[in-house]
Amino acid sequence: MPDMSAGLSDHRPVLCDAVLEAAEPALNSRPDPIIVDATVGFAGHASALASVAPPGASIVGLDRDGETVAVARERLAALGSRARVVQGCYSELEALVPEGAAGEIDLLLLDLGVNSYQLDSPERGFGIRGDGPIDMRFDRSTGPTALECLAAMDEKTLAGALRRYGDVAHARRVARGILAALDAGELTSTGALARAVERLIRSPRRGGIHSATTVFQALRIVTNDELGHLERFLARAPRFLRAGGRLLIISFHSGEDRLVKHALRYWEHGPPTPRGLPATQWQAVLRAVKRRSIPASREESEINPRARSARLRAAERTAIPAPATMTRLVGG
Repeated sequence: MPDMSAGLSDHRPVLCDAVLEAAEPALNSRPDPIIVDATVGFAGHASALASVAPPGASIVGLDRDGETVAVARERLAALGSRARVVQGCYSELEALVPEGAAGEIDLLLLDLGVNSYQLDSPERGFGIRGDGPIDMRFDRSTGPTALECLAAMDEKTLAGALRRYGDVAHARRVARGILAALDAGELTSTGALARAVERLIRSPRRGGIHSATTVFQALRIVTNDELGHLERFLARAPRFLRAGGRLLIISFHSGEDRLVKHALRYWEHGPPTPRGLPATQWQAVLRAVKRRSIPASREESEINPRARSARLRAAERTAIPAPATMTRLVGG
């Protein structure tokens, strides 16, 4: 496993400048703002936010991955009692962060990407580099591995996941081939899975992306129930923020961004009115900071290819009391 602390001092997280710009009004709204980085990773965004926040600011970090939590605690240790890092998922924010349950957060950030150290560690099973177990869990202490998830899926279910979460072409045929390889006992490692996908997809590299990359992405999303956690979070997100607080979400996959966009639209404009019924009155609970998502610049994308698909959406909490939850799932 690579040294997770090596090279972090000069590592700049994705869309950092855009995050700092969008965060600035919330950070300076009062002398002691509460910042929650709910996917803290190696604390790249948290460290950058701490460097520009008022001296009285406090920072809370959450992450499902216990290995990254240890590094985040070390990186934020200089802040002393102003910073704390908790292992857990952002969809359980009320139970993990008292300030969220009380609606006192000034800035709430989600970065939904997988960090490079997870991708580059063969034993985690996230990426096609190296050769390791087909695991892919953010929290390796609980839940089924990706291989166990595969074993529990039929062809139709797997094809749907490949299509929805990986935009995999000919998903039904690819799913059939993967399950056949599994039944034959061939999927002994991530390398074996990547080779199986190469045999199934005639163009092994499309646009410079290995054919197995999107298959791995889809399996990772299923294994960690990533969109399920995001939906549950978005259905209650305004409750965590004080008036004037800001919600910032960085997504990397079209399914994620679609959920975020629909949820922010819901909280600003209300649920859609059924056809034939008069429009209902709705007072905005969140207001979009910008109407469109913010992509990485060309310069950042050239330096960090992972940033090419990153999109930031930001919204500000109004003073209107928030309903307990959405009246329906945000959809996707």
